[in-house]
Amino acid sequence: SNVPPFYCGSGGGAWSGAAVAGGSGGGLIYIDSTLNNLTIDGTIKADGGPAASGQCGAGSGGGVYIICQGLAGSGRIQAEGGTRAAGLTLIGGGGGGRIAIFRRPETDTFTGVGVCSVLPGYGIAFTGEVGTIYLGESMLPTRQGTFFVLE
Repeated sequence: SNVPPFYCGSGGGAWSGAAVAGGSGGGLIYIDSTLNNLTIDGTIKADGGPAASGQCGAGSGGGVYIICQGLAGSGRIQAEGGTRAAGLTLIGGGGGGRIAIFRRPETDTFTGVGVCSVLPGYGIAFTGEVGTIYLGESMLPTRQGTFFVLE
């Protein structure tokens, strides 16, 4: 879908007798650089939190929404689902989040698009589902673009 992400990720659930809550959901990151190019050489993260005990699930990935003239740099953009903490067994991983980038591709020099990640979190009992990545070919959400669902 070419609809930008407007929501944070959801928190992981917990069993009724659990002493702790599930992992936190990933946040929402909104970067509006409409009049300028955006250089990303670091990492932009909206990841879900890990499960804190064997009685709860991990949080889902959040959203990353970017509007810019063009992208540059070799950074990483991710909205991954939370995973189980070491040693925990009966928990589920959080689902991947959503990344939407609206830009003018003729001005792009970004080499990090291959490392956009909406992977699910790993769980012993259950693994979350993958998220989505949308690369708009215009700065307007109503224009053509490329939609990715990675498995």
